[in-house]
Amino acid sequence: MDIQETRRRVLRELIKTRNNGVVRQFASEIGKPDGQINDMLATPPRKSFGERVARQIESLAKVATKTVSRFDYAASQVARQAGCKTNDNPEVITDKSARETLIFSCSNGEKLAVKCSSQSGCE
Repeated sequence: MDIQETRRRVLRELIKTRNNGVVRQFASEIGKPDGQINDMLATPPRKSFGERVARQIESLAKVATKTVSRFDYAASQVARQAGCKTNDNPEVITDKSARETLIFSCSNGEKLAVKCSSQSGCE
């Protein structure tokens, strides 16, 4: 799953849990046109869903931590290789040097932290 599809999946879940799946309600809450949100969620998508828009939606929706990381796919692969079957999206923590730590909840109840940066990838 690529990052764009991951963002769409997370946005669908956010709309489902916060607004009972009603896109118009969510769009109104964050001050975006519902057409823009529908275009991003369409299959196939009619609008791209980049890093800037993802961060803007998180900010407007007052999501406490990043719910989508640009490293989501790579970190998920590292987690799987480590034997972690993930249940949900990871919690994402960004430090001052723009490195991200993705914390996965594994199906066995353990937590796995994967550290990622543009220079070294994920480990």
